[in-house]
Amino acid sequence: MATINLGSIKFNWKGTYAGGTAYVVDDVVEYNGSSYVCILASTGNLPTNATYFEQMSSAGTNGTDGTDLTTTLTTRGDIVYKGASALERLAKGTTGQVLKQGTNDPEWGDSGGLTLKKQAFWHDDSFSNIGGSGQLVLTQPYTTKGTNSVFLLDASVYVGHNASINPDVNNITIFAFLEDGSGNKYRFGFYKTSGVYATGATSLSGNYWLEDTDGSVSLDNNWNSQRRSFSNVGGNQTSDQTNYVASTFASGTSLNLKVYLADGGGTNLYYNRSNANSTGHGRSFYAITEIKGYE
Repeated sequence: MATINLGSIKFNWKGTYAGGTAYVVDDVVEYNGSSYVCILASTGNLPTNATYFEQMSSAGTNGTDGTDLTTTLTTRGDIVYKGASALERLAKGTTGQVLKQGTNDPEWGDSGGLTLKKQAFWHDDSFSNIGGSGQLVLTQPYTTKGTNSVFLLDASVYVGHNASINPDVNNITIFAFLEDGSGNKYRFGFYKTSGVYATGATSLSGNYWLEDTDGSVSLDNNWNSQRRSFSNVGGNQTSDQTNYVASTFASGTSLNLKVYLADGGGTNLYYNRSNANSTGHGRSFYAITEIKGYE
């Protein structure tokens, strides 16, 4: 019976290319990380010579083009993304941050909408006799939770008043602010530059007022008590129907909530005191709400 030579019926792996080896059709070699198949028998022709070899697969980069994630990512929580020309590392964010899309690349940031950062509540039962030029009645420490936050004040202030037949004598003025160690203030209330009823109080308030009442609610000479309450009062608002202004305080800043009272006509106003300055007295309440993302 006649014998027919079919040649190679599969590729023949020859290992790393050697210049002194004779290669025939369908021999496969490795050269510089790539693989080549012989298409024309020869000896001494490099696999890169397209007359004798055809490339089957190309060598990888071994991470030299920035695709080695073991070197790009260094810390637990890192994220990799495609940068302008290579893979880039986005270091993990801080607790509570969310992943947001920047102009071109992803970034960490605060979540949209309002974020409640902190709430604090106090009561105060100290008492003072308030003169016309105003008096500091509360200094309460507070430490910020966020950076450039907006603060809202709730206050319920108890005052006693020895009324007079002259309603212009006894005025009730209240103002409050947060203040850092350098004297920077975040003032609560509305901006007021004229028509101030409590004489001498403007230098203390920075012209932001919670209360400025002309005269007492009573016109006789009897003692009376009043509670003035304010809810969700924002800060640094210079005109009506405008948003509250964010503070400039950094996270972890030590502040003091300060509250002043002033009486425009004498010494008839009392803080947390009634009944003719006897032992009977009341209590005032304060709360700070710190939020982020107000627009």
